[in-house]
Amino acid sequence: MKKKLIFIISILVLLLQVSFIYSATTTSQQYCSSQSLINQNAPWYCNQINQAMVSYWEKWSPIAYLALFVSFDIALVIYLASVLLGNDKLKNIAYSEFYEAIATGLIVIGFLSLSATILGLGPSLIVNANPYITSLSYINNTIASTKAVVLQLFTISQKDYVYTKTSLGFCVSTTVSSYCVSNVVGVFSFAINYLFIIPASTLISFLMDGLTLLYGEFYLILLFMYAAIPVFLIPGIILRAILPTRSLGGLMIAIAIGFYIILPTLFSVAFYFTNTSLINQFNSQSSFLSTHSSGGDAQLNAAYQTSPLVTELNLAQQGLGSFWVSVLFYPILIFAMTYAIITQLAQFLGGAIKSSSRLKII
Repeated sequence: MKKKLIFIISILVLLLQVSFIYSATTTSQQYCSSQSLINQNAPWYCNQINQAMVSYWEKWSPIAYLALFVSFDIALVIYLASVLLGNDKLKNIAYSEFYEAIATGLIVIGFLSLSATILGLGPSLIVNANPYITSLSYINNTIASTKAVVLQLFTISQKDYVYTKTSLGFCVSTTVSSYCVSNVVGVFSFAINYLFIIPASTLISFLMDGLTLLYGEFYLILLFMYAAIPVFLIPGIILRAILPTRSLGGLMIAIAIGFYIILPTLFSVAFYFTNTSLINQFNSQSSFLSTHSSGGDAQLNAAYQTSPLVTELNLAQQGLGSFWVSVLFYPILIFAMTYAIITQLAQFLGGAIKSSSRLKII
């Protein structure tokens, strides 16, 4: 009786494996057809990202099918051992492994359509555009406007610095005595130095720190745009199919989803609410500084408290708060939310992480 049961189970598992592989190899890309929900709501996915997904999957799919076979074979071996030994605990483990193998098989079969739904339809419901193009464009525009303000402040500061260090004197001699005046043009040097040069240098330092953060965020998003799928998502699916590496596979899938979907989408939303006003503010300040700093105006317009350049510099300092909210506060919040989502997804997909104060693989 046991031999018949073993034979029947083995045949069923083999047929299930063959049906999964056949279904996976014959599945067409209907998810990106002209009438599909994905193409109607996220045409940018079908036009841009889908080609890369298909290319990656064609290279990795044979290994994914092999991993799928291994996952079913592991479950079958455990089940056969439970039958031969009459161990109910092993049988429960085998049932669990069969369920996991079937889940992995469904992921493998519907990999491209699942990717289109998660990576395309998901972000389109929030930002209605390619989150990568949107977030990278927003960050790039912020970088450009910030650099324009820094350049104007630096140029004016250099002009004023040269003026404050320039000295011109003359002497008048008579038959009785001689009189010398040592610094005629430097009468406003003290005021220019403390009203404009020192505050401008401080503001430039803050803006340069912000530019460093913006470049870091830009290239981090760019890195995961290219690395998330081939480095994390597809290997994660393969590793999840194997019992000893299931936790690692679940963690890698969660990292791919978090950094490929959640991170750029949240950046798109955050910069959508702050980018326009911030760029308009910086462009206006850059234009104003350029207009009032030509020739000698760089000194005349920075020599007293209510002069145009000093007033504009004070306004720029007051608006620095919105800049740091966009550059520092929102990114910290985004990374915290992404990490929280990754931990929960990893625990759900493979039990890889316990949400605690440290990362722990179990």
